[in-house]
Amino acid sequence: MAGNWTQVAIVDTDWSGWNPAPRLLSAVVKRASSVESSPAGKGILDRIEAAAPMHRRQLLLEYLRNQAAWLLGLGAAGPPIDEYRPLFRLGMDSLMAVEFRNLLASALQRSLSATFVFDYPTIGAQADFLTNHAAHEGDAHLERDPILEELETLSEAEAKELLKEELKRS
Repeated sequence: MAGNWTQVAIVDTDWSGWNPAPRLLSAVVKRASSVESSPAGKGILDRIEAAAPMHRRQLLLEYLRNQAAWLLGLGAAGPPIDEYRPLFRLGMDSLMAVEFRNLLASALQRSLSATFVFDYPTIGAQADFLTNHAAHEGDAHLERDPILEELETLSEAEAKELLKEELKRS
């Protein structure tokens, strides 16, 4: 490994056997061990549903923070991820974004758009979206506003004409 030769190898290795890891492999060994100890998403839905509504966002935020830290290989020893800091500035790439979205969709048992992490690049924005979206799903049984229902049935041309009339009145 200390030579000047360029070589590539694909090896199925148990990285836990390298203790302590050679300095050259320390980053690889650290990343592999953190992948094996991924925090389980099981039970997050139960915890959110059992929590008081005012605490649900914070619970979801902590879950998102832990999942993102694990995926980015930041570990628990470092400072917590700031909810307003974009995950891409912390080193998340597009493949990690897809993995993160899949992990959340599975744990939260809901579909999320393929662009979820791009649309909501911070864990704060993700928590807001997921909390608000869940609240709207929970309100599905409530009576709908008849004006909104009427607006949803309008064609684009009808909506433009209605908007023009309203603007003339203003």
